[in-house]
Amino acid sequence: MPDLRELIETTVLGDLTKRYLIVYRISTEAETSLSGNRDARYRNLIEKLERLEAERLSLFEDEGHVSTSCWIVRSPLSAAQLGGDLHNPLDKVNDHLAVFEVDDENQWSMPDARDRTAPV
Repeated sequence: MPDLRELIETTVLGDLTKRYLIVYRISTEAETSLSGNRDARYRNLIEKLERLEAERLSLFEDEGHVSTSCWIVRSPLSAAQLGGDLHNPLDKVNDHLAVFEVDDENQWSMPDARDRTAPV
């Protein structure tokens, strides 16, 4: 079975790529032989995201936020197809993964507080 990157590259959909926000939290509670330890699950998911050439949204990386990480990826696949590939080997009880389609025409973000040149 081809990996997700190969599937995207071989899918002939022209310019029909969509943008997705991928949010995950990997729990330290799930340390079983079935799901592996947290570090292994994290590395596996990051490798998959990097193969998709996903963009990490580092503004949400500091402690105190609910989400461990947020990424943006462009893909012709559906959210369900992306999530279906990315969720293994996450622990289905303790970890969390969500894929949301982002509407390029309808979005807003406040300026980064660290960027003192951004208009307010």
